[in-house]
Amino acid sequence: MVERLRVFNQCLDGLGQVYRGKGGVRYLQHFWSNPLGKAATRDMELTRLSAGFAVAATPQAPSDTGGDELLCLAQRPVLEGAPAFSEHWQVCESFEELGGKASRAVSATVIFAMDGGQRLDSLARQLHHLRQSRGNALKLVVREMAPTLRYQDEQLLLACGASQIVPFGASLSRFLTMVESIQGYVWRRHLPTDFDALLARLRPLAICGLVAPRAFAEAVQSMWHGVRNGEIVHQLLVLRPAPGLTPLQACSRTVFRRDGDIACVVGEVLFLFLFACRSEGVEQALDHIFQLSWKELFISQEVLAGVDSLTTPAFLDSYLPQPPRSDTAAQLPAQVTSGRLAGR
Repeated sequence: MVERLRVFNQCLDGLGQVYRGKGGVRYLQHFWSNPLGKAATRDMELTRLSAGFAVAATPQAPSDTGGDELLCLAQRPVLEGAPAFSEHWQVCESFEELGGKASRAVSATVIFAMDGGQRLDSLARQLHHLRQSRGNALKLVVREMAPTLRYQDEQLLLACGASQIVPFGASLSRFLTMVESIQGYVWRRHLPTDFDALLARLRPLAICGLVAPRAFAEAVQSMWHGVRNGEIVHQLLVLRPAPGLTPLQACSRTVFRRDGDIACVVGEVLFLFLFACRSEGVEQALDHIFQLSWKELFISQEVLAGVDSLTTPAFLDSYLPQPPRSDTAAQLPAQVTSGRLAGR
């Protein structure tokens, strides 16, 4: 709707929207005009009142920047063997040394290296501690030194206070450009006070595969809290099998590899929940789960925006039906089995 209204901006006095994001409910004012002039884009946090919403009080950035706004504290691996780039750079040999120096900074840039040996939870906890104790002027950067971060991991680091994540594969010059681009930046997201609760919201339950409707509903409603807070995105799908095919038959050749990816059969449809999956990643996720062509297994795919449908009586059923053995795939409709065998 917003994009449709944008084309009429010459005819409108203003355009704004309320949305969930950055850890809460927010008001995004795209523009506003009145006899006094025009106001540009503003993004404000809202607080919920009994009668509606109000703009949350935003603390003013301290006038004293601490005198360290030009300082860059960095773990050695992020420099790729290069020496400190200027007198403003201090290179730390360890994660602990960097955390100690950062705990005395006010508005410096602090750059952590994320590789296969660095535990994500430890890094997230350190970011959360620094953001909570040192304030919003500190610029916290994570450089991915190996392809280790998934979407849900990035969202956790951002929710814990990271100002920027430099993806694996970015060249050294690109990395320096990205660091330069956040100078003067003040972190404006809402920081949850309880780190463990935040971690629980952004981590899947230890459950995957085909489960009973009751277990499915309870697990999805539990994992949906991160969506309500605007911290992460999941996908809840309803898949309707092709004629002559039952949901259980469609499940006979599935492989669930990730915790939090679960499915259940309700009536003649298959409900599928994909934890920490953006909309553009749904087709790839389905390719990984279904060993046969899911586009031929199912005639329709509906994405649900919420979990209200999981409160119906059908989801009180605790019975878990067993899918047919995988060797029964030969009994599936010929067009389904031939699609994958033909290399689709």
